[in-house]
Amino acid sequence: MGERGWQSGVARYADGELHWIPLLGVRLRPRHAIARRGLVVTARREVDGGLFAVDCSGSTRGISLAMSADAMTGFLAWLESAPPSAYLDVA
Repeated sequence: MGERGWQSGVARYADGELHWIPLLGVRLRPRHAIARRGLVVTARREVDGGLFAVDCSGSTRGISLAMSADAMTGFLAWLESAPPSAYLDVA
């Protein structure tokens, strides 16, 4: 979690990237695109009420993504399904 705190949003997987779209706002386009290539999961922890935080670094600056257990399973599966030539590391 950064200095500004958590921000609610929706994520979708597209073309080797995770696109994050904030829930509050008028833009329907992603605000952030996180490339799968080079993305490293450095830690996972339970935060509150069945939510988990996944700390990532690598191709982007350090970020923390909070998600449900089901969403975390999908996220980690997406990372692991990268082509064999892609560098990845899952903690």
